Amino acid sequence: MPLLLTSETPRWSASWAWSRERGDHGLTTRLFRRSLDLDQVPDSLIVHLSADSRYCLWINGELIGRGPLKGTLEHYHFETYELAPHLKAGHNVVAVEVRWFGTNTPTSEIHSPVPGLLVQGPGDFDLDTPGRWRVSAPEAVRPDTTAYIGNAHQFLDHTEFVDTARLPVDWTGSSFDDHDWEEAGWIDPTEITPDCGVSPRRELHPRDIPLLVEEPRRFMRAIRDHRETTLPFGESPRPWTLAAGEAGHLILDAGAETTGYPRLQVNGGAGREVRITYTEALGWMEPDGGYRGLRKAVRDDLSGDVFGYRDTLLLDGRPHVYEPFHWRTFWFVKIEVTAGPSEVTVDDFTYRFTTFPQHFSAHFESSDPDCARLWENSIRTLQLCAHETYEDCPYYEQLNYIADTRLQILASYHLANDSRLARRTIRLYRDSVRPDGLVGSRVPSVNRQILPYFALIWILTVEDYWRQVGEKDKVFVRSCLHAVDGVLWFFRERMGANGYVGRIPPWSMVDRAPGWTGGMPPAIAAGESTYLTCLYAMALEAGTNLYREAGEPTDADRWIGRLESIRQTVRETAWSESEGLFLEGPGRTRDTLSQHSQCLAILSGAATGDQSRRILKRLTSDPGLHPMHLMQSFYLGRALEKAGGYTAFHGHVLERWRVMIGNHLSTWQEYPDPTRSDCHAWSSWIAIDFITTILGIRPGAPGWTRIRIAPVVDGLAHAAGSAPTPVGTVSVNWRKADGQLLFEAETPVGVPVELVLPDAEPETIRSGGRIRRDLLLGVRG
Repeated sequence: MPLLLTSETPRWSASWAWSRERGDHGLTTRLFRRSLDLDQVPDSLIVHLSADSRYCLWINGELIGRGPLKGTLEHYHFETYELAPHLKAGHNVVAVEVRWFGTNTPTSEIHSPVPGLLVQGPGDFDLDTPGRWRVSAPEAVRPDTTAYIGNAHQFLDHTEFVDTARLPVDWTGSSFDDHDWEEAGWIDPTEITPDCGVSPRRELHPRDIPLLVEEPRRFMRAIRDHRETTLPFGESPRPWTLAAGEAGHLILDAGAETTGYPRLQVNGGAGREVRITYTEALGWMEPDGGYRGLRKAVRDDLSGDVFGYRDTLLLDGRPHVYEPFHWRTFWFVKIEVTAGPSEVTVDDFTYRFTTFPQHFSAHFESSDPDCARLWENSIRTLQLCAHETYEDCPYYEQLNYIADTRLQILASYHLANDSRLARRTIRLYRDSVRPDGLVGSRVPSVNRQILPYFALIWILTVEDYWRQVGEKDKVFVRSCLHAVDGVLWFFRERMGANGYVGRIPPWSMVDRAPGWTGGMPPAIAAGESTYLTCLYAMALEAGTNLYREAGEPTDADRWIGRLESIRQTVRETAWSESEGLFLEGPGRTRDTLSQHSQCLAILSGAATGDQSRRILKRLTSDPGLHPMHLMQSFYLGRALEKAGGYTAFHGHVLERWRVMIGNHLSTWQEYPDPTRSDCHAWSSWIAIDFITTILGIRPGAPGWTRIRIAPVVDGLAHAAGSAPTPVGTVSVNWRKADGQLLFEAETPVGVPVELVLPDAEPETIRSGGRIRRDLLLGVRG
């Protein structure tokens, strides 16, 4: 890989470069080239590169990198590349396409109001910008901001309309003649009197995660007239030719939802348009263009058509290879070629699958007949919702919301033993802290959004990280504690005289439920929410743990009394003895009760053991309770586990996932039908439970210096699997038969194991290794 991950930032000698003509206020493209003639290939040639807004980097026509990594102006990124392996003796060309987004910036991208390319290399190679770089302004690409479907363009802003007649062919190669291109010029300084502490427009920091995976893939089948047809672009591609005057279209099936860079090879057809439309499922569009009527229940049903956002090429008759600048999300792709006066041939259409390079090496199987599909869809959804940040959904928003992301981070820990993207996410939120103490609800984001209670979930996420990494990253965890304190103080200052969290504008969306306007429970609007107050208690507990273990114990002491006071207040003022449940707030007898408040009362410690047992009697069997939907039901799973009612996970909780399997989804929905997104990673949390609860594999101490294995065997006859951890792989296999539990585990030798099995006393195996136990079930208590 040409990318080098480094923590070093150079002293900048290069400046930001651009063309003489800056361009419009919207999407602007510049092509840069730098010839490099070498007598011999050097052992090393390291360059640092950034752009505003985004770039693609080629060496002698070979694409070797994209960037810069998403960030903020205070933490703007550059990449470091080793170019030597891609160079040759003789004439070489370094080529960079830069797109400045301007007013066409996607919501998830933060850039400055000034475009530019920044390249810095070793002094003896004279690669610094502007220097000897040449630049062209082809004006071939314009932003397509048509609202083709739902609210996708509200977040992504634009797709592409490309006039191929304005594109220089093979401009990234060493044989292209750029003598008529202008010399690149200075547009912005890299540093502004740094010795005086004055910051530049962008504060540059090295990229801290690898480049994304890009794997060549082909489509599985073609569809014409609602039937499967011969695939012209299969493993042995053959051209698809349309005669003069003939129009046509073809729908291609990727076999499952995916994210990737589509790649079209086309020749001829001057004056024709090629329209490439992307969708998550075939279906029908409502008259007003809304997405509600788009999908059928069964997602791979071939009836219907492709509706979604699209890229468009206006052909000039020359051969072209087209790939959009940004990856797309699709299950089905429609290639539509308009009629024209000359023949056109589509030689091939493929894509390059792309995702963040985390390896989901965990394994799980069980006696549940749906197990394999539940696992497969969860992993695929997690892959498609992680790129340069975690994303709520790849098709619509591509935004990093902390409520979604906490669950994705836990999946990265327990299914892939990967904390790289998690650490980056926690830092992004830490750095978003506002003057009032809150952190953002989605970061990075051009339009800052505040859902105050999301900040409490960020504190839980910091504690999760501490449990995963422990002492090896204690300095970083400590650097987050000022923001943790700010969030806790923010909520403390907004507590009412009744001891409940008060009204907190602007938005406290929790879940979909009848009567919850904008997803916000009436009790929150009234400033006396059992749910939100208990969530504050959970964040207080996480904060005290962080202070005690990674910070200063005396800082924890400041919050312990408040934590106990909140628990006592909720326990005494929101509990309904007649209902055997917690009210939505003190005295709120008219509100419909919810699973949300019951679960958080259990998880926060507000509910006593007796209250928790009474809650279990109605928690999953009473249809009158507002249900927790796909994301919130993660906390339902935690409450069932803590209260001893986990059998309901396999029936009540998983029922909605079994419906999705029955509808042939390849990824998990945002909400049960009718839904917007068919790929929402918050719904993949069930795979975490397979490892951490059913197999029971968790850290027993921060950094996995001790392993805890505590399987919950209720509801299944058998489960087996393994999980990667920072100390090595942990494998578990258990089976129930004839009133016995047959348990086996394999753990890293030398790491103590805390073993907690049903109907047995907890024990510690000090040296780990192979463990086997045969136990009688139901013999205790």
